Amino acid sequence: MYLADVKTIFLLADDDADDQQLLTEALQRTNPQITLRAVSSVREALVYLKNNAKELPQLLIVDYNMPDHTGAEFLDILRRHPEYDTIPVVIWSTSDSEMFKSACEQKGALQYFKKPEQFSELLVLSQALLAYARK
Repeated sequence: MYLADVKTIFLLADDDADDQQLLTEALQRTNPQITLRAVSSVREALVYLKNNAKELPQLLIVDYNMPDHTGAEFLDILRRHPEYDTIPVVIWSTSDSEMFKSACEQKGALQYFKKPEQFSELLVLSQALLAYARK
């Protein structure tokens, strides 16, 4: 079964509305079958997951610097909920800190990406995100 054959939902937790919009556009160009749901905090992401337990996202994309928690803290919270263990998580950030990257990967993030500065780079990142989504 291919990702395009099923309803594909990615959940983005990022408090920057511009980043939400840009990633939505990039993912739509990459694969129009993807629906990106965006929330602005870790708390909102957890509420989304709880309220959509029967249709969990195929990928969580989390900004490292959120108003209520860091990406590493979110991974700690998420892993306390075994019902979400199968959801792949990637972290993205404006920071390319090796310390942040290492902490997130140790806590279960599949990848830590630095947010692209050009839309063309965001399109390349969108392709990579498809590869991380659970089928």
